[in-house]
Amino acid sequence: MKALADLVAHEALGQRARFERYAADMLFMIAAGQKIDTNRTDRFSKKVGEIYRNPFVAVQKKPETKAEIVDYIYQKVEEARQEWI
Repeated sequence: MKALADLVAHEALGQRARFERYAADMLFMIAAGQKIDTNRTDRFSKKVGEIYRNPFVAVQKKPETKAEIVDYIYQKVEEARQEWI
């Protein structure tokens, strides 16, 4: 049963599956032309960048402790407040 689960996972997450989804998205974007809201859809460069990103570049750390979360929320509120001023 584990072998079947591994096979299904490989079919869904493997290189071929990723390429097929990428090609389908690309064809959809080409066929739709300028009718797609670019603010709501991911660009291909972003998708490719996520797949092939450099693993040695530090990714921004997300807050984990209560104090970090409170500071993060306070910072976001202050940024929003500054935009409204």
